[in-house]
Amino acid sequence: MADISSDADGNPTLTGSGSTDYLHAELTTPADVYQYMLDLSNMADGDVIEFGIELKARSGSTRALGPQFMFANAQSQVVWFSPPIPVLHAVRPYLIQHEGTGRAVEWTRIQYAT
Repeated sequence: MADISSDADGNPTLTGSGSTDYLHAELTTPADVYQYMLDLSNMADGDVIEFGIELKARSGSTRALGPQFMFANAQSQVVWFSPPIPVLHAVRPYLIQHEGTGRAVEWTRIQYAT
């Protein structure tokens, strides 16, 4: 059975300006499976927030856009989990608030040590 731990978390306040807020520096080791949990309870009607993940396919390659998820308006299900993400070379998740008033979004990175 795999061990599960929370190895990073934060609470960035988004600006609503469409700028990219990276949750953490590019994570290159260890190769493992990660999942992100977002608390979207601060969202209100008119807000649009994007969560995305940049990944490297090979150790020497440039990060490329991976899965993206959009959230709009006040959320009835305020805690959201990304799908599990196998990371072999590098991962860097981000948040962008495209519309609305700047909001704080709490997050946690979950590591599944195998």
